[in-house]
Amino acid sequence: MTIDNERIRREAEVRMAAAAEELSKQITINDGRSPECRVPTLTRAVSSGSEFIVMNGSAHLMEPLFVELMRQRPELRQVMQNAINISYRMVNL
Repeated sequence: MTIDNERIRREAEVRMAAAAEELSKQITINDGRSPECRVPTLTRAVSSGSEFIVMNGSAHLMEPLFVELMRQRPELRQVMQNAINISYRMVNL
C-alpha cells in the first residue's frame, strides 16, 4: 500500500469511528429526553474505540441484513452466539 493510500485508509477509519461515537452519543441524549421531546427511533449504536455497531429498523426486518452480514463476515456467527449465551445467562441469574 502506498503512503497516500495508507493515510487515506487511516483517516477514513478515524472518521467512521468518530461518526459511530457521535451517533451513539446522540441516541443516549435522545433516550434521556422526556417523552414529549424524544424522537421515536429504532436506531441503536454501540462503540468502543475503533470498534462499533450501528443498526436501525425493526429487528424482524433486519433478518436479511444479518444473513448478509454473516455471509460477508462468517467469524461473527460464533461471536454473536457467544453474546446470546452470555445474555441468557445474565437473565437466568
